[in-house]
Order: sequence, then C-alpha cells, then structure tokens
Amino acid sequence: MDTINKTRTFIAVRLDNSLSANLHSIACSISKGKSNIRVIPAEYIHLTLKFIGDVESKDIEIIKALLEDIAKKNKAFKSSLEKTIDAFPGMKKAKVILFKVFKGSREIVDIFKDIEKGLSSIGVKKETRGFIPHITIARSRKPSDLVFLKGKSLFDKYPEIDVSNITLFKSTLKNTGAEYSIIECFDLK
Repeated sequence: MDTINKTRTFIAVRLDNSLSANLHSIACSISKGKSNIRVIPAEYIHLTLKFIGDVESKDIEIIKALLEDIAKKNKAFKSSLEKTIDAFPGMKKAKVILFKVFKGSREIVDIFKDIEKGLSSIGVKKETRGFIPHITIARSRKPSDLVFLKGKSLFDKYPEIDVSNITLFKSTLKNTGAEYSIIECFDLK
C-alpha cells in the first residue's frame, strides 16, 4: 500500500520578536505556580489565520500559489491587541489564554475570508466556528479560573502588530509539544 506524504500545516501572521517576547513574559507570569498552564514558547507565538491540518505534498504548491495571490491583493497594515487578557471559552474556565485583536480586526477577518474561499476551492473544510482574530499565549490542560485578570490592563498602550505577511507553517507534533517551521512567507503589498 502506498503511503501518502502529508504535512500538518497552518497559516498565520508572524509577529516581531519584541512583541512575542513581551507576550511570552506575560504568559509566564500567569502560569507561575500553575502546573496545568502550558506557555507557548516566544518563537511560536503568532496570529493564526487558518489551521489547515494534514495536507498532501502535492497540495502544498497549490496552497502556496493561493497565498501568493491573496498577499498580492491585500495591503500591509498596522493592527493592535487589546490591553487586557482574555480566554476561550471564558475567564472562569479558561482553556486557551489569549489577547484579542483590537484595531485592524476587520482587515484580518477579510484576509481570513480570502483564505477560506481559496482553500475551500481545493477541498479544505471551512471553519464552522466564528473567526475571532487573537493571539494565543498559553493553554490550560484543565479549565483554569482567570477571573482575577478580567479587565486588568497588562500594557500601557495597545500593543502594535505589523500585519505585513501571511506565512504557511509546518507543524510537527512531538512529545514536548508542536514544533513550527516556515514553509514559505508571503509579503502583503
């Protein structure tokens, strides 16, 4: 039987190193003394646009061509994050600890819609949940009560994101967690 070579992939906006380091530092302070909270390494913090999952090797080139077209039609812009932390499904039973996008959310959603439309044309399933632009900084193995952080400003000013690229990543699952590597980066016009 032939084995099909598949690659676990997702599409995201890469962040500058100083913002990633700052978000990582916040996640570390939240997780202090809480062994159930797993902090995302600074180099892996990003703004996910679409988790694709396992893709056959032959489809990688098609996805790259789609992303190149999407990047050419969307302008780079400045976005920002909320100053306060948030969580899915909520602060009382947090499983995903994050910062939502404040400014530039509409533009990010527009790029997401372009990606959804392009990928659905090659058979990638559309997202059934509503897309909320955010950056995950930590995950909790069991629901954590983070209500004490609700509404607490963690930044003096809104952290800025330079949305100038969309990047196709490879995600490799290991015992220590997922490891990401860049397949290709596409600069917005």
